[in-house]
Parts: sequence; structure tokens; C-alpha cells
Amino acid sequence: LPRLRPHVNRRAQQIIAAHMRSASTTSHGADLSSTTSVPVLAQIEGTAPRTAATHDISHLCDQPKFLAPSVPATLIEEEDHVFETSFMAKDATSVYSDADGLWHTKVFPSDCPSSRTDAVMLDTWITKALDRYQKKALPESSSSRADFGKTVEDLVPILSVSLHEIVRQVMHHCSERGLALQKIWKTYVELFDRVLHQMQDSLRQQKFKTAEVQSFLGQASSEFKELKRSHPVQMHNVISDLEVTFTESQKGFEDDLKQAEEENGLLKQMLRTHHRELEMWYPNFQLYQDSYIKNLIPQRVKGRAPRRAPTTRLEDRLEGGDGGMAPEVAIAEDFKRLLTVLAPDKRKTMGQDLAGLLDEVDKKAGSNNNKDKAGEAREQDRAKEKVSLEAQQENLDLVERLQAEVREQEEHIKLLKTEIAKLEAKKALGGDDDQTERDMDEESVDLNADDLDDVGGGSLLQAAAGLLKKKTADTGQVSKGQSFLAAEFNPSRMKLSIGPKDDDESASSDGGSSLSN
Repeated sequence: LPRLRPHVNRRAQQIIAAHMRSASTTSHGADLSSTTSVPVLAQIEGTAPRTAATHDISHLCDQPKFLAPSVPATLIEEEDHVFETSFMAKDATSVYSDADGLWHTKVFPSDCPSSRTDAVMLDTWITKALDRYQKKALPESSSSRADFGKTVEDLVPILSVSLHEIVRQVMHHCSERGLALQKIWKTYVELFDRVLHQMQDSLRQQKFKTAEVQSFLGQASSEFKELKRSHPVQMHNVISDLEVTFTESQKGFEDDLKQAEEENGLLKQMLRTHHRELEMWYPNFQLYQDSYIKNLIPQRVKGRAPRRAPTTRLEDRLEGGDGGMAPEVAIAEDFKRLLTVLAPDKRKTMGQDLAGLLDEVDKKAGSNNNKDKAGEAREQDRAKEKVSLEAQQENLDLVERLQAEVREQEEHIKLLKTEIAKLEAKKALGGDDDQTERDMDEESVDLNADDLDDVGGGSLLQAAAGLLKKKTADTGQVSKGQSFLAAEFNPSRMKLSIGPKDDDESASSDGGSSLSN
């Protein structure tokens, strides 16, 4: 155990020690009365703390000066009250009963619940009340959970009465403590009631929402059943429509395929016919179709007739069409078109080779000599072939450049015409005062399309012909007896005709032939 320290009054010890010293210093015969000073006991009594125990027991004889506390009435029903019978009345609350001839004294609930017996009897009553409540609430809770709120409401009064009895017992000893406990319990009950009402409101709202959801679910279920019933019919109709559409589309595709196959067969037949005709007309076409001569042949313009030499037949064809041309003439034109792209020496050699076909007797007589001469001529021509082709290519390039310049001049002429038209329109707005000035301007700028074409295109084409003639003379690649027709120009047609002309062939042909570039 801890060691206890004794309570020591230091101040009292000091007072006693001082008193003893003062007493020893005084003489034995002196008067030791303490009337002139404070007594020692009074001094010691003033030094004791307020919390220290005193020897005063006078309070035990004091009588209570207050009445018994007022205890509130009980809330327990009379059927649950407990009475004690006796032959003699115990107190003023005892009641005599004629039925049994005994005095009945109420033991529980008591008017002054201050004993332990009151607490035991209260516990017994609470146990019986809870058992009755449980027996009553169990079937209802098992039957339906919706009555749970009502069950709780029935339980609250039992708990309230029980706590009220406890408050009565506590208030008998201390009224303030009982009032505080009662106030706490009332606040708790009010809070519980508020929460209960809110839960009931929430439960009602939830029930309402549940009813709406159940209604919506029932409607959705009915719609689902209806769709489930009508779905096979709809699927059958959709499948039938798709089958009809697919059958029609397939039939259309088959017809298109059949038509395409027929067209393909016709095109194949036409292609085979063209191949046979090509093989019949040109048996050796595959040998020279990709040769260098292909690049020298003038290309046909899309949508227009090909350019040919300016002969009388060509002029008639441009004026009246191609319907009056004989097959022999057309073959001759094509043959001349192919020959014009060859070198002059090459054409001469080919003319010598083909001359034997015109005279079979001379061919048989001098076949050997002609073959030797033709071989020597071919060897000579091969040596000059490259130089001739290069010169001819340069001539063609020069002609193309000149044609480009002609086109530029034509565009410039068009711009001049546009500006003249604008000036005339502006002067026309000026009125009659500017009539003389406008007439002078019109005389200075009024040129028709033919005059402008003759001035611009003719001068350029004549210059082109002169340059081409000079270029040909400088190259010196033209053989004897051949020359270029450099100035065949018609202002009305705006056409430049430049081509090789053979002196020997000019006598036999009708006026000669030229290359139209």
C-alpha cells in the first residue's frame, strides 16, 4: 500500500511554539492572563482549512426544513396495479373490500417509490409488457413488413411508461435529477417520432414510386408480349420484301451481264475482223509499227480531218466532204502520206523498186541489174538516212515554232479588237459632239477580221517560208532535182504549205503535191 503522509498544520505549530517561548521568558510571578491578546485557540482555529473536518456535530440535531418532493402520478394502467391484502389497514391509502373483508393496500406503483421493492416490481411489469407486445407484434410482422411502423408506434408507449416510472423513483430522491432525466427522455421521444414520421413519408413515396414502376413494368411486359407475338409476322414480311427486291436486282444484274457479254462478243468479233483486215492490207505491219517512222507521221487532231497536201481533191473534200472520194484515190492519198515522212533519197529508192511493178517486161529483162543498183542505192541511202532525218526534224521544229508565233499574234489581234470595241462603246456614250473624233478613230482602227488575219498571219507565214527555205539551203541535204515549195500562201485560208517536190514526179502528177503542216 502507498505510504500515507500525515496532515500537518504548519501555521498552528508556529503559533504554539511562539506561545511557549513567550511563556518561558516571563517571570513566574507575573500575571499570565490573556485578556489583552488574542487567545491561542482562536489563532489556531483560524489556521485550519475550510475543507478540513471539524468536530462540530450539531447538524445531527437539526430538523429538515423542507417538504417531501412532489412525485408525478403514475401512467401504468389500473389493471397492472399490484395490491397487498391484510387484516389491518397499513396506511391512509388502504382500501377495505367487502368482497373478501380485507384491507387492500396499493404496493405498485407506489406513491412514494423510494425502495428497492419498487424497482423490482417495475422490472417485472416491464418484462410482462414486452412479452405481451412481442406476442402481439410477431404475427403482424410475419404477415406483412409494411406494418413495421405501426409495430414501432405500439412499442414506444411501453418504453415511455417504463422510463416515466424510473423518473418517479429518481425524483423521490432528487427532483432535479428526475426532471433532467424526464426532459432528456421527452426530447429523445420527440426526435424518434420525427424520424419515424420522416421514414413513414419516405416509405409512402417509395411505395408510390414502386407502384408507378410496377405499372410501367406491366405496360412494358404487355408491349413485349405483343411484340413477341407480332415479331414473326413482321420478320416474315421483311424477308419476303427483301427476297423480292433481291430477285429483281439479281435479274437486272443478270440482264446487264448478258448484255455486256453480248457486247463483248461483238467487240471481240470486230477486233478479230480488224486484225484480219489489217493482216490482209498490211501483212508486214508488225515489223514497222514501232519503228522511228511512227514518230514522223503527222498525228490526226481529234474531231478534225487530218492535214494533207493542198491538192485540188483536198480542197474539194474540205468544201464538200469525203463522200465523193474513190477507194483508189484514198489509197493513193494514204500511200503519199506515208511516203512524205520518209527521206527524199529513201522515196527515190522506193520509187525505183516499185517502178518494176509497172513494167513487168522491163523488170524481167533487167531484174539482175535493178537488184544490184537497188542494193547499192540502199547502202548509200542508209548512210545518208540519219542526216536527212535530222534535217527534216529541225524543219518540223521550226515550223512548230512559227505556228506558235502565229497563234500568239492571233491572240494579240483579238485583244486589240476587244480594246477597240471598248473605246467605241465609251465614245458612243459621249454624244453627237464627239462624232467627228469617233469617225476618225474608226477609220484608224476599223479593221475587219480578214484584213487582220492577212496582215498578221500572212506576214508571219511568209517569214516562216523564207526561213524554212534558208534553213534548207544551209543544210544542203536536198538531193538534185528536188526543192521546197516555200511560199504557197493563201491569206483567206491562213495556211502554209511546205513540202518536198520532185522534178521528175511533177510532170506525171496533176500540179504536184505538197505537205501541209
